[in-house]
Amino acid sequence: MDGIRDNLGPLAGMVALAVGFLAVYAATTSYVAAAIVAVLLAVGVFLIVREAFPANADLRDYNLDARRRVKKVLASVDQIKQMAAHVSDSQAANSLLDGCRIVPQLLDQTRQQESTIFKLASTAANVQNYLTSVESVLEVYLRIQKDPTYFSNAAEQLAAGKEGFADFDAFAIKSIQQLNAGDTAGYAANLETLKPLSLPPMPTAVPASTGAK
Repeated sequence: MDGIRDNLGPLAGMVALAVGFLAVYAATTSYVAAAIVAVLLAVGVFLIVREAFPANADLRDYNLDARRRVKKVLASVDQIKQMAAHVSDSQAANSLLDGCRIVPQLLDQTRQQESTIFKLASTAANVQNYLTSVESVLEVYLRIQKDPTYFSNAAEQLAAGKEGFADFDAFAIKSIQQLNAGDTAGYAANLETLKPLSLPPMPTAVPASTGAK
């Protein structure tokens, strides 16, 4: 409804332009007179409608914020997908890629079902916080995977990371199912329960040998 109100002035102006031109041309058969009157009429109608139905500045600001947050989420999704390509465990990699496949669909569907209490901007913010934790865990996971002998509990760390990636995939699947069922309240509650992924405390890496002095 707000979007229609924001576009009402331009639309009314265009209609007035067309109607004014046709009416004046039919009466005078003069293109010049018809064009002048039509333009003046269109401008007048536009100004009147704009005053009667002013654009919603708050809505514009909100839409800009929502687009910015969605763009940030999509950038994180791309980053995780690139990093997932280096994960050697196929199940862990598949969990990451599947979650990344679903997240953009979540945002699209959230936009379609958005209401006064169910907002795209806040949803994207919650998802972004979660993706940031996924990225952080994945960075550590890849370091351990590359040099497992540098860590005394490498197997435990990798297993915890794999479980966390599966949780990410499970969150995405559950969320898209809730939205497909029209359960926006359940989806919002699901977002509120998100906790950052984490790995067990990581000991200091064993430094590479520098050779005999």
